[in-house]
Amino acid sequence: MVMLMASACTDRGDGESLVLPGLTSATSQVSGKDGSRSTMLTAEPSSPGSDEDPGSSDGADSDTGGDTGDGEGSGPGGAPWDPCRIITWDDLPGERPTDDTQATPEPQAADPEAAYTAACRFRAKTNDVAVLWGPSSKATVAPSGQHGEEQTTIAGRPGLKIVDLSEGLTLICMAKVDLGNGRGVAGVGAFARSKEQTTPDKHPCAVALRLAAEIVKRTV
Repeated sequence: MVMLMASACTDRGDGESLVLPGLTSATSQVSGKDGSRSTMLTAEPSSPGSDEDPGSSDGADSDTGGDTGDGEGSGPGGAPWDPCRIITWDDLPGERPTDDTQATPEPQAADPEAAYTAACRFRAKTNDVAVLWGPSSKATVAPSGQHGEEQTTIAGRPGLKIVDLSEGLTLICMAKVDLGNGRGVAGVGAFARSKEQTTPDKHPCAVALRLAAEIVKRTV
């Protein structure tokens, strides 16, 4: 089982791991030795061949940079694009850390058997941001019936928003979007660094949905 951990504390330690592929809205609260609380999203099992791509019937595959028919290409984890390059700091105005080490997008270890096989972390000032990709044969935007899911449309494509609430505040928001025509599924997670609500444009759901829409525009 792969876990995504997002700290519910104001301060995140530099050594804190963030393993991203295979997300669902299932959450649990855990406590660290220092008394801090963290929220975890557990991995969703992949289901090869079980989900049809909602956009697969509207035309032939377009060139997405090495597409092999299931969206897979020469990028990390078989992705047709690099999760660390498809989004840049220009898409997160004012969020780039001043520390160049912190500002470098971080490729994340991915389980090839998980639904999402490529991932990257951006240590933005307000939110930690995760960018993900998974092949259409494994990743899906179909709701699983768990709490916090909401079907939506992202830049004209079918999507799913997953919200994790803690003490009435949205600390974690995940946006998944089906890129259509076998291009796979993109996901963006935003994880608030503080329990305090931020400005509307930096709310985790606003960030996740906006970046997911940008990925659609750049890949479809």
